Amino acid sequence: MLRRAVILATAIAAAALSAAAAPFTPPADILEARELCDHADLRPIEGLWSYPEDDVTVLVYRSDEKKGTYDIHVVEAADCSLKPGMKLGELASTADPDKYTLRLFTRVKKGILTAPSEALATYSENKEALTVKRTNKFSLRFNPTRLLPSFWRLISVNIRPGDPAPEGLIKVYPSYDGNNSTRRGPRYL
Repeated sequence: MLRRAVILATAIAAAALSAAAAPFTPPADILEARELCDHADLRPIEGLWSYPEDDVTVLVYRSDEKKGTYDIHVVEAADCSLKPGMKLGELASTADPDKYTLRLFTRVKKGILTAPSEALATYSENKEALTVKRTNKFSLRFNPTRLLPSFWRLISVNIRPGDPAPEGLIKVYPSYDGNNSTRRGPRYL
């Protein structure tokens, strides 16, 4: 009896180790992604997210290779060059728990994602959005009036465009209450 219990415990431990050692396979469609979210112990940043500008749904899920990093995999995309399961980028944790370094591939060449770009992603207070700010901005301004006599420098007009709408991702699944609710609209009971 004791021997059977030891054998059973060993078999369970071996099964658990082999399951933990199995590499992560990204889901092939939205149903598989939802099932993964339903059965995994998700951190608040993990789940299904949507890029409204590009009509792409992605899965953000912890990386097997790097601690504190979350891989971004395509789940659905209107663009035919983005296939389900492709690694689109990653989010890396920073010292601020609501800020992440976002690395995304920006081009597809012959079916391979290329041209990585880096940005700062900020998790919103209500935990339903990630706003993205590009970090690699460079501007050079030449003012020809500096070459003219001081009379011409009396009047200066600068017109700056208003701030654009924030870019980023919107959390699709799981919802904040586990009931598919959103804070972005009314909840009908």
